[in-house]
Amino acid sequence: MTETAETSMIREYRIGNTIYRVKSTSNGQTKEEPKDTVKRLIQRNTRRNGQTER
Repeated sequence: MTETAETSMIREYRIGNTIYRVKSTSNGQTKEEPKDTVKRLIQRNTRRNGQTER
């Protein structure tokens, strides 16, 4: 079994007048950039809540 090192970080993203604080943990095997992950998650949550995207 191969072990991978996990790294954690907290970043802040400002979208409009809202600041999102995001704690992420990565094992280094993902091919998606963190900013793309955050954008995708926010868009998915926005659609679920019936809000419109800007």
